[in-house]
Amino acid sequence: MKSLFLILTMVVSISGCAGFSGYPKEPFKTELQIESTRDAFDKNTYKQYYYSNTPEKDKLQIRDKVVNQQIRAYDIRFAEYERDLFKTGIGFGLGTDWASLALSGLTATVGGATVKAALGAANAGIVGVKGTIDKQMFMEKTLPIILTEIHSQRAAVLLQIRRGLSQNNINVYGLDHGLSDVMRYADAGSIAAGLNGILASSGAKLQSSQDELNKLNERTTFNYLCDESCVKLKAFWMPDKETVDATNKAKLEKLMKAEGLDTGPGKINSLITSADFADYRVLFVSILNL
Repeated sequence: MKSLFLILTMVVSISGCAGFSGYPKEPFKTELQIESTRDAFDKNTYKQYYYSNTPEKDKLQIRDKVVNQQIRAYDIRFAEYERDLFKTGIGFGLGTDWASLALSGLTATVGGATVKAALGAANAGIVGVKGTIDKQMFMEKTLPIILTEIHSQRAAVLLQIRRGLSQNNINVYGLDHGLSDVMRYADAGSIAAGLNGILASSGAKLQSSQDELNKLNERTTFNYLCDESCVKLKAFWMPDKETVDATNKAKLEKLMKAEGLDTGPGKINSLITSADFADYRVLFVSILNL
């Protein structure tokens, strides 16, 4: 059993080595860096700004100092947050992979039923933990995309803040406005903000593509030999052969609904050009006196 203990210790050491951070070491402890920004969160600093006798020039300096130091504080915490995401998402995953591989190999090679059983149990435990970690695989694969969106959002808010601070007038961009923007800057650094940004962007692109597709469906002509009713309805629908006449389109849709036909995107085009609707075209031409 002593040798089993040594083997297990070696495997745990292997798994621990894989958990590197991927980032260079910081020159100073995070808390020491944060300490230099404390004044920006001190209520006495705010009191000095809101004190009625404080000259506007001094208020501008306080505004700039508070906003810039708070930005720095949130940047420090965000960098720490990124490091933790990387280490948790990738480092531990690699460690459990190596540990499981090592134990599987040892289980197959070492002798003794008791030792084999112990190693097998240890491996099952690690694989169980790894199974839970594997549920985070989707997040690990998408994390770089989410972080890119997060950085984009933070940069957009930071740009607004810099523009605000360039205003040398607290009535145009005061401390309240600056603090509000800083909070938006902090919120932009969350996974939720990154996901929401991606979803909003994807939704906008999807809608834009769908709108363009609908327009093309409205204007596309199929490879079908137009009969007389087709020519008349097409001229009625697009008098200038390019632009759909909204009034006439509404009349066609009303007739189609009355006959139980679908009026969704591209359906008028199908009505006019498809051989399947030849009888309906004759009917509508008669009703519209075309």
